[in-house]
Amino acid sequence: PVYLAGMASPGKVFDIWAAEFDGAYENQGAFVLTCHPQIIGRWHRLKMLDRLLEYIGGYPDVWFATCSEAVTHWHGRMR
Repeated sequence: PVYLAGMASPGKVFDIWAAEFDGAYENQGAFVLTCHPQIIGRWHRLKMLDRLLEYIGGYPDVWFATCSEAVTHWHGRMR
């Protein structure tokens, strides 16, 4: 399938996602991660995702939220 053509190693994906999070964190932004089941649903990718969540959770003042929770929070700040 086309979606498998460019699959990178989990280590490379971790490095990219961690760098994206670092940039968002440094700029007080939001890191939004979308995971497609046909790609992330492999054991080695899931282990990498667990590692990423531990990495992100190690930073102070990090908040894990659903999109609707983030929108509700944002609306509350705008009032």
